[in-house]
Amino acid sequence: MPACVLVVDDSTTIRRVVTSILERRGYETMDAADGMAAMELLGEKTADLVLVDFVMPKMNGFQFCRALRGEERFRSMPVVLMSAKSDRIRQRFVEQTGALDALAKPFDAQALVAVVENALRRVQEGRAEAPAPMTEDEFVEPEATIPPEEMDETTARVRFAGLLVLKIAERLHGFMGKTQDDLVGELADRIPPPVAREIVAAVREAEGGVILAGVMPTVPVGAVLHVLEAEALSGLLVMTSEGTEITATFRDGLVDLVESKGGGTEFRLGRYLVEDGILTQEELTTLLETEDSVQRGRRKAPLGARLSRDGRVTPEQIARALSRQSSELIYEVLRWKKGRFEFRKERAASRASDARLGLSVATLLVEGIRRVEEWRYLETTLGDFDATLVREVDAVEKLDVRALPKAEQAVFALVDGEKTVREVVLASGSSSFDVCRILVQFLGARMLRRRAS
Repeated sequence: MPACVLVVDDSTTIRRVVTSILERRGYETMDAADGMAAMELLGEKTADLVLVDFVMPKMNGFQFCRALRGEERFRSMPVVLMSAKSDRIRQRFVEQTGALDALAKPFDAQALVAVVENALRRVQEGRAEAPAPMTEDEFVEPEATIPPEEMDETTARVRFAGLLVLKIAERLHGFMGKTQDDLVGELADRIPPPVAREIVAAVREAEGGVILAGVMPTVPVGAVLHVLEAEALSGLLVMTSEGTEITATFRDGLVDLVESKGGGTEFRLGRYLVEDGILTQEELTTLLETEDSVQRGRRKAPLGARLSRDGRVTPEQIARALSRQSSELIYEVLRWKKGRFEFRKERAASRASDARLGLSVATLLVEGIRRVEEWRYLETTLGDFDATLVREVDAVEKLDVRALPKAEQAVFALVDGEKTVREVVLASGSSSFDVCRILVQFLGARMLRRRAS
């Protein structure tokens, strides 16, 4: 029978994320918004472990543990603290309450599961001693002796320093015997972008901006999006995977804009303007080349802002293109098989405030999940994306290609017996989802086939 974990935290977001992670690992869960509610719940149901927040209304973590230890039936109940407070706070909590461990916020899924597994293992092995009942005289709340700002800053500095040392240590293998200059040079060469991004994320945590972070797919990004909408949160959700960074700006649970860095050209705004017939591909190419030559060495304004300024597009046309762009970026993230995410309370950039799309997460998820399922079918049907497609001569001779929709004509024209599936997708300049769907239709109609190896 799986162990049952009671999660006690006044944040609905934290409770949902923690219980989701644990349930995916096979645990049963219960949750409560404060210590009083947790005590009532324990009076009705049994838990094998309690994860409790430090700061809560009505009955905080210390008060909850005091109430817990005051009752004979709960005296040996194993407890783990979840807190953003400093190491001194966590240590004092453990000492005074007999807690098994303490978990620093914000934490990722791996850290959470490791702490829970370790605590339950200690209980099973009989290494978790039952604490003595807490009395009024023994109960000392650390806030009275340590200023809150010192607690938060100390925690942030220690966690950041620890991560930095760990990442550097991982890359020191084989460095012994080198000069300091060589060591510095080689160390710089050996810190790849993903590690650098992780260090930057730690800096942001140290600044107190990150309120939710984790690893995909341990925590599904769809669940994160749902929580942000349900809690009507505002801030930036930054998702990274294999050199691509996608940032969604939230306003009261709605998505105002989604932007991408390092993800290639597929999701650039110009593509949507061309597909909507607002610009031709030739006009877009000329515009971008002209802007590159004029703006060389200076920061360029976003394409939509430049076109609006010149009167070449209307606000409604830009809004439609940005909505399509933002939606497809969310669909793309839902496909990611690995990556990291963090949600931080930051003010929206001016371009997101100007866009103010107000997209519904629920609507995005419905279409996004449908696309993920269809993508699986498309990928299975196409097989190796490095395979070359060729035309079936007999079928093509019977076909009036001009009768096909323009998008299908364009994709068909790219299949020349030399390009791979991947190269056809890249050369199209269109959505990879749409191009793959067209290629699968052609394969099903036996107008195309894979070239034999």
